[in-house]
Amino acid sequence: MSAFVLDRRFGLAQGFETYQDDLTVGSQPSLGSFRERRADLTNEVAIRWLREHAHERFFLFVHYYDPHWPYAAPPPHGEQYAKAPYDGEIAYVDEQVGALLSAVDRTPARARTLVVLTSDHGESLGEHGELSHGIFIYDATQLVPLILSATKVLPRGVVIPDQVGVVDIVPTVLDLLGVARPPGLDGVNALVRPADRRRIYIESLGAELMHGCAPLFGVRCDEIKFILAPKPEVYDLRTDPGELRNLYAERRREADELYASLKGFLGDDHGPVLPNLPLSEDVAEKLRGLGYVVASTRPGSRPPTTTSSAASSPPDPKDMIVHLRRSQQAQELIMVGRFDEGIRLLEEHTQVCPEDLMALHRLAEGYRTVGRLDEALRTYRRVLERSPTSTEALGGVGSVLLRQGKLAEAEAEYRRILSMDPNSPVGWLGMAGVRAAEKRYDEALAAFRRVTHESAGGQAAVGAYVGIGSVCEQMGRLEDARQAFIQALRIDPGHLRATEGLARLEAASGQGRQGIERLRESLRRRQDPEGYLTLGRLLRQVGDFDEAEKAYREAMRQRPDHAETRFELGALLAAKARHDEAETHLRRCIELSPDHIGARSEMGILLARQGRLDEAAKWLSEAAERAPQRAEHHYNLAIVEEERGHTDRAAALYRRVVELNPRDAQGHFHLGQLLAGWNRRDEAIDHLRKALAIKPDYAEARSLLDRLGVRDK
Repeated sequence: MSAFVLDRRFGLAQGFETYQDDLTVGSQPSLGSFRERRADLTNEVAIRWLREHAHERFFLFVHYYDPHWPYAAPPPHGEQYAKAPYDGEIAYVDEQVGALLSAVDRTPARARTLVVLTSDHGESLGEHGELSHGIFIYDATQLVPLILSATKVLPRGVVIPDQVGVVDIVPTVLDLLGVARPPGLDGVNALVRPADRRRIYIESLGAELMHGCAPLFGVRCDEIKFILAPKPEVYDLRTDPGELRNLYAERRREADELYASLKGFLGDDHGPVLPNLPLSEDVAEKLRGLGYVVASTRPGSRPPTTTSSAASSPPDPKDMIVHLRRSQQAQELIMVGRFDEGIRLLEEHTQVCPEDLMALHRLAEGYRTVGRLDEALRTYRRVLERSPTSTEALGGVGSVLLRQGKLAEAEAEYRRILSMDPNSPVGWLGMAGVRAAEKRYDEALAAFRRVTHESAGGQAAVGAYVGIGSVCEQMGRLEDARQAFIQALRIDPGHLRATEGLARLEAASGQGRQGIERLRESLRRRQDPEGYLTLGRLLRQVGDFDEAEKAYREAMRQRPDHAETRFELGALLAAKARHDEAETHLRRCIELSPDHIGARSEMGILLARQGRLDEAAKWLSEAAERAPQRAEHHYNLAIVEEERGHTDRAAALYRRVVELNPRDAQGHFHLGQLLAGWNRRDEAIDHLRKALAIKPDYAEARSLLDRLGVRDK
């Protein structure tokens, strides 16, 4: 299996002796997407199994997921089809299907093997305004290949002229194998031409479940198609295969006949389909967002009739497709790091389509990514107004509250999730984050480890290992932290947060360049402002100020209103003596984050370097007041007060410095210097000796003691 949607938890492993759905090696290519495995990696597993079992009777089901949006074929196909990325993914999967069939040919089983190739849907690629699939039921997405090959049973090159459905695969295969069909089986033998006009049922609930529009149901014949929608549609497929001219008004009699057939297909189940197996809420929510699993929102409702008005039902997807397309374009912009543009499009879209839950989710995630936390919180809560049990939205609210330091409120949201699903990875990851913020590290590690145990090999496990690494790093257990980040990268080699964590540890151990290059490679695969911020810090740490500035500016380009990025850039520019630019960014940081203590301190130091001592004292006083236990803020203020001639205040501040940090050699020296100037010789000598005890090569302290006539050995 190549994607999360075929995970065994959905009951798809029934009847298989071996079901390989471990996506330990995979990717998560975009914001809000899920794990998948590339076709060549799936082939490795399938071909290995085939070699072991080719001498037996076998049924091998191989699933490829690659030709799904976003399209990103590996080399050389990605480069070869740079202007047509979907074609690149098709070419890549075609190559991998060929590799699998070649492997079959190399076994003695080929002569007795039936090969069936098909797909679950196509891609619109802009037809009828739909960029991908899941909204409409036009042939652009409904027509898929069905190819059968069996050397001893089927003739070569025969084309079946009549329409068949994927529903026909099982009865066709059973007939070819001479196996009796079980009673009640849907579908027919596709190789037997039907005596009567064949009608096949089609549907799409994606517009309803993901975007708040009306669902679509239909019936397709070889020559005509009927689509039940707020504005019903009829197409003559022989003269209009592109389904461009709606003949509903002209062919009402045929429409009514096909509508009667549709009601026969639907039976009493006219509302959305209920899931047929129990799912944890976080899994159900994830799949609901993708249109794979649906919950009934209108129990017992009747189907819309051909005369229903737009006023009495959700909007017709045809009327909304321009807006839905803009929503997908917005997501593409966010994926490549153009956050401002993507967020702006989503804001416009959700004003027009306020029921589009997927777009609201994406907008909230965009806000959260760029640090617009209040707006993220409001948007997640808009989702919860429409979907009160949305695990994704509840988890989003919790994550924002956690970042805002509102730990009790964040915990309440995560407990709501766990009350619905006691094993929810979202809930336990959130609780672990709360405990880590409270510095209850053992409890945080226990919660993270619960997720790794429950979600071995999945994306939740990656997040848990990153969390374990971060907590161990804070505890000073650096080797444990390193192993946790490495384990996360084993599961997902491109995971940015794991890469960042490992890069930090490497920088701390003197291997800064190695970590920097690893992080650069991850950022080439996926743009991320937090990643560029970390890259800037690492580059500054190794003394590469120019490259650090580039990284900070890229982070700022992606989210210009992120306070921490402004602070880091301002501090770097101050170190490069570009005072005016530094002041601009530090002031903007304080505007964005009025409680940012570091920016106040850095601003005070910057102004002091320019001789603007009164202004510097104001900023440094605020920093010291807001962080009274931080010795460095008192020290910086003391230096400025001493330069302003306020020596009594400076001495009091130096005393506070050495109280908070008795091993601050500079604090002891400056206090000793002031005391010596006031002829308080004994006190001065005491502090100067302490400075030298802490820092034996402190030349200024030694010189001042010499002048005081002290000759210590």
